Amino acid sequence: MRSIDEITSTALARSAEARAGPLFVVAQGDLIGRDSVSIGAFDLITPDAWSCESKLDGFVAQARGNEVLWSLEVTPASVSFSPGPGSPTAISGYRAPISSAGSLLFDAGEGSEAIAIRLDQEPCDERMTGTIFGWSAKVTFKDHAFTGCAWRGTAGP
Repeated sequence: MRSIDEITSTALARSAEARAGPLFVVAQGDLIGRDSVSIGAFDLITPDAWSCESKLDGFVAQARGNEVLWSLEVTPASVSFSPGPGSPTAISGYRAPISSAGSLLFDAGEGSEAIAIRLDQEPCDERMTGTIFGWSAKVTFKDHAFTGCAWRGTAGP
């Protein structure tokens, strides 16, 4: 696994926009004493789109894409996928993911409402907002593939 410094510098170098001001990091890690942390995997790095009040609990993972503004939320109870504005949201029961070599694979719904989700632990740069996510996402729904970025919540594996 690459270090957060390497991932951050690589992801920031990919972006053409100049970033002024602080960057906010949401990451997994351990406290060391009272005033230090050891950071493992990061979930997102952003200049302004997130804050300390952003929702991280109650869900396993969330993802979104820019090309058609799709969104996904996986909770311990259900999977909700919206393929875009004005489209009905597909909701199905939660099934635990399969973990495979830095990826999480979810399978939800059945028949014409089947949703296949693949989250890969790799930097994903959302250029529209300047946010760098720790996961890329691919969702397949009704024979269409949706790609975007994802982040993990505190309720997941």
